[in-house]
Amino acid sequence: MNTKNTNQKLIAGFKSVFFLLIIAGILSLTACQKNNNDGSTPSKFTDLKVNPNFNFDNFVDLNVTINVTQGSQAGVHIIKIYNGNPGTNGKLVKTGATDNSLKYVTTLRVPSSLTELWVADLGPNGNYKYKAVPITGTTLTYTFDGTSIKSRRLKAGPDCSSGCTQTITGNISNLEISSGTAGLYCLREHRQTSAT
Repeated sequence: MNTKNTNQKLIAGFKSVFFLLIIAGILSLTACQKNNNDGSTPSKFTDLKVNPNFNFDNFVDLNVTINVTQGSQAGVHIIKIYNGNPGTNGKLVKTGATDNSLKYVTTLRVPSSLTELWVADLGPNGNYKYKAVPITGTTLTYTFDGTSIKSRRLKAGPDCSSGCTQTITGNISNLEISSGTAGLYCLREHRQTSAT
């Protein structure tokens, strides 16, 4: 009697599994979507049909206009354009100079993924002004008007013995002063020094 019950349970189990497999098969067939492909596979690259709105270009030609206000120092201003913050690994991508009307106009090819570029203005007195400028479509326009981030150049003076908050001596090949560091830095004469 024990064998008969075991066989009946085994047959009932097989029926359940078989029934579940049939249901799963039916569901998998109804879950498929029809492929809308017309069945033709292009044999050559020139036979490909591409949506005319598809943009293959990963770059954009940017129309750049940088102005310097008339209130700035008279003379030529050097304009530098960076692909990121120059203080944190931004790379220089273009350098130019303003014309007589204190305007710099150029075209620049940049990755279309960029949303902003950093622009620097080096005035005739040696002062730098930096600004992150958003890209609008294919245009980058900015006017330096004195509200930009500023970094003053190191000035040499006849009397560097008074008023110094820090005096630097020795063989200096590179000098880096962090932004936001206030004070008057004095370097001893007759040293070849570059400062960033």
